[in-house]
Amino acid sequence: MNRVWQYHFGRGIVDTPNDFGTHGLASTQPELLDYLAFWFLDHGESLKALHRLILTQQRLPPGFNRQRRR
Repeated sequence: MNRVWQYHFGRGIVDTPNDFGTHGLASTQPELLDYLAFWFLDHGESLKALHRLILTQQRLPPGFNRQRRR
């Protein structure tokens, strides 16, 4: 999820794309990261569908704003 987000917007939901553990930085939007991960699993792990979801915002939960991080 984080790498796909970073691919499209230049920054990931987590600033350390390779390390989500104790050495990495915390997510600025953990609910969004969880939502995307569960959505991805529930929809057959389709990267194409994930890209479409992120780019169109057709099903992102209300209140999530891509620009909120800045």
